Amino acid sequence: WHGGVNSIVRRISLRSVDGKPQLVSQPIGALDKLEGAEERRADVKVTTSSTVTLPQPTTDAYRLRVELDPASNAKEVRFRLKEKGEHFVIVGYNFSDSTVFVKREKDAIAEAMPGVYRKVMKSMVKARNGIVKLDIIVDTTSIEVFVNNGETVLSNLVFAPAGANGLSVESIGGNTDIRSFRLTPLKVAPVKRRDVDAQ
Repeated sequence: WHGGVNSIVRRISLRSVDGKPQLVSQPIGALDKLEGAEERRADVKVTTSSTVTLPQPTTDAYRLRVELDPASNAKEVRFRLKEKGEHFVIVGYNFSDSTVFVKREKDAIAEAMPGVYRKVMKSMVKARNGIVKLDIIVDTTSIEVFVNNGETVLSNLVFAPAGANGLSVESIGGNTDIRSFRLTPLKVAPVKRRDVDAQ
């Protein structure tokens, strides 16, 4: 029933990256006008033993902007998105090999899908000016990750149970320093879910 989904409308431009021309892709500025009140945190330290309480999304669609310190001694930092019970999607950054990744093997339909659906999507991306920037746009059935102002983009369909808006973070193999954390709801048309059993 669901063959695809539209991505966020983007602005494509040419930029010099490491001395070479590269196409970069960013959400258009008009998206900012859909943002609601922002919740912000600064200088958050996530340790392997502590549970950091993050602001929680209140809607199916939201934007999460995170700035990571690449000098963190962790192996990885993982943000669990669309979390409800045993279902969630992970967006993370591996400090050891400088890769951003998306794992959806735990979303609501992953077990029923072919193996390629559960494959980890990843891309190498270096820190810029001492920061790794993740701009994560979450919608009802998609998660798009724009890294370092569009140098790398990962777009994925995801499927979560109704009301799955939990958000948490964990640090693997050491501590992660989050320089900045910004969460804003997105004002979009409400999704009307149909009860399959009632048909």
